[in-house]
Amino acid sequence: MGRAPTGRAVEEWAVTIMHFEDDKVVREWIGADKLGLFIQLGVVDDPWPT
Repeated sequence: MGRAPTGRAVEEWAVTIMHFEDDKVVREWIGADKLGLFIQLGVVDDPWPT
């Protein structure tokens, strides 16, 4: 994606919500913290510096 690898370990969290009908998954929503990932990779500046 236009950036050199950093070799740093990163963490990302995500949540999955599944809607079941008759014991089958009929809908699924996934939310992931892409901003947190991009901050760790140095792609964007941290809007909440410590």
